[in-house]
Amino acid sequence: CLFNFAKYVKWPSEVFSDEKQQISVCLLGESPISSLFKSENAPKEAQGRPLSFIQLSESAPESEIAKCNIFYWRESQEARAKELSP
Repeated sequence: CLFNFAKYVKWPSEVFSDEKQQISVCLLGESPISSLFKSENAPKEAQGRPLSFIQLSESAPESEIAKCNIFYWRESQEARAKELSP
């Protein structure tokens, strides 16, 4: 599950400005899993950091997407996701 991914990723130290900065999990467009992130049962933290769930529109600018630590998209959004890849 995407939630568990946040528990085990080791980010380089320069990714976060301090030890308590949030982990941003972004979802591109509407997705069946969107409701999981809005649920009261959704995890609130990982690795001692708060989790922030952000729903992005498919036309979100790259500057918004660049703020994401974890970026999720559906297979039908593959073309848009490839546009955003470095």
